[in-house]
Amino acid sequence: MVNKTVKRHLDRLYRTFDIRFLSSDPLLFVHRFKRKEDREIVGLIASSLAYGRVAGIKKSVENVLRVMGDAPYLFTMKFKPRRQARLFSGFVHRFNTGEDIVCLLSFMRQMIEEKGSIGGFFTEGYSPEDKNVKNALISFSERALRLDAYGIYGTDSLPKEAGVRFFFPTPANGSPCKRLNLYLRWMVRRDKLDMGLWKGIGRQGL
Repeated sequence: MVNKTVKRHLDRLYRTFDIRFLSSDPLLFVHRFKRKEDREIVGLIASSLAYGRVAGIKKSVENVLRVMGDAPYLFTMKFKPRRQARLFSGFVHRFNTGEDIVCLLSFMRQMIEEKGSIGGFFTEGYSPEDKNVKNALISFSERALRLDAYGIYGTDSLPKEAGVRFFFPTPANGSPCKRLNLYLRWMVRRDKLDMGLWKGIGRQGL
């Protein structure tokens, strides 16, 4: 649990860095879109790639969204991984490649098909009785990585070295899940910056 003094300090910093500072934050890309469905998808892409230098992050997210066009949700739901994987050939963000983006899109589509939204898929593993989102994050990542990878990596099952695994870390392995928690903050908290799209999820630790 965060010390009350530390929490007050962090809250003050959070209020200081408001929407005026958005140009250096990957959340910038989520704010481009108005529809909840688009924001969910863009948010997971942007947070997944939110590692490394700011300029590199922005360039990589921009490159993915350029392919997806003005309607990321519709693109994702119509995306055919085997036939359209070439759209992301040549994509590289540090150690992630176009294959990883193709697999991420495929996973998001399956989440939406199964539970109606990415939020619905996440909530399936969430309990309001939990003191934090640790168990929900474990469930989310484990279930995501069991989805069909459509042979994107050349094998029927998802290889241990598949780069898409980096997008779905788990506290069960000791990971702090910084990028997934970033995504959760965007989706759960509601203020001038964050979207507040996912209802019924506690803000403990977010």
